[in-house]
Amino acid sequence: MESTQEKTGRMRWYISTLLFSATTLYYFDRQIFSYVINGNDKSYAKLLGFLGSDGKVDNVLFGYIDTAHKIAYAIGFLLMGRFLDWIGLKKGFAIGVAVWSLATIAAAFLYSFWPLFISVMFLGFFQASNHPGCVKTVSEWFPARDRSLAVGFYNSGTNFGAMIVSSVIPFVCVYLGGWRMAYVIPGMVGFIWVFLWLRAYDKPENHRTIGKSELAYIADGRVHNSTYKLGWGTLLSSKQAWGFAIAKFLIDPVWFIYLTWLPKIFKESYHVDFKALFIPITLIYLISLIGNFVGGGLSTYFLKIGWTVNKSRKVAMLAFSLIAVPSFVSAYVTNMWIVVAIVGCVTFAHQAYSTLLFTTVADVFPKHVVGSVTGFGSMFGAIGGIIAAFSAGFITKAFGYAPLYFLGSFAYLLGLVIMHLMNPKLKHVDAL
Repeated sequence: MESTQEKTGRMRWYISTLLFSATTLYYFDRQIFSYVINGNDKSYAKLLGFLGSDGKVDNVLFGYIDTAHKIAYAIGFLLMGRFLDWIGLKKGFAIGVAVWSLATIAAAFLYSFWPLFISVMFLGFFQASNHPGCVKTVSEWFPARDRSLAVGFYNSGTNFGAMIVSSVIPFVCVYLGGWRMAYVIPGMVGFIWVFLWLRAYDKPENHRTIGKSELAYIADGRVHNSTYKLGWGTLLSSKQAWGFAIAKFLIDPVWFIYLTWLPKIFKESYHVDFKALFIPITLIYLISLIGNFVGGGLSTYFLKIGWTVNKSRKVAMLAFSLIAVPSFVSAYVTNMWIVVAIVGCVTFAHQAYSTLLFTTVADVFPKHVVGSVTGFGSMFGAIGGIIAAFSAGFITKAFGYAPLYFLGSFAYLLGLVIMHLMNPKLKHVDAL
């Protein structure tokens, strides 16, 4: 006879696998432009007017496109989280992935700056459905004791997407039809995901194939509060929501900068060939991939030995904050592999910390407002990314890439302090 946890337990992990797949697509699609524009084939950069007289992609124009994505991303978080809470996960998440996939395909047929700028804004706006959708799904399908593992699993898609794009895009560009197909193929995969999601997803209590034992297991430990209302005024007055938002504002620019600028840094500073970029990039994101599971696993271990949710989450976050502190050392070394090791540790710490930060939203807020709170906080993360993206083009043009490494050293510690001050005991929000 199966244990209580294992009885008919496959459905919630299948749903979690779909979240992982969506997150992989999300991070894959958002990086396509970065790889295609910096590829060995200069025709795309020339076609868009991005190619400077020195034969390199203009950093300022590159920064503008990155900024466009993040502006739309920030606006999208504020609205898409509310949209998902209003229309429901099944339809809302499907719409988000379908539209961003369509925007990805459209980029293959845009040959000047402003149409591309608009397409990237559509991409960013609807990609903002991913994290609110995933965290909301976890809050509906997982009890507290499994929640950090489920978030860690889906969030590992950020690393997997970032990791495989460095090898898949060069391969597609060289062997499968050029840069246009680098947009079209991933976009089509997105529509396949939408089909699978619509077939598989429903709330646990309404799901056709879920067993009674799994439903009981899921219900155990969830935050229950069907009367909690979250209007804009309530959201803006919630210290707990602001703690999450400020932490996201501080830490997300670190990840966004690495995600966008690492291909350029390795190509221009260390003369890594376009087709070989996957080696250092893959190593970094392979290291950070582990962080998702270590973050969730460490917190789960602490819960199993009897620690409170508050202590389990925050002590683990403190440990990962300290791992990120040596980030600034990368500015002073010239060996690429040392930089790879340091950046890998920082991204490892980021993913572990981020997994736990997202998990605290599901710990604290009722499931029917999780999308709104996640979207609100993630909007501030995107605003931090906008500031970093807009500044990075000018900073790197004037001072090189070294200043980018200082961003991560203390962001995580400061974010944890502020989150703790806003919710010292990580209490459930029942009413304000």
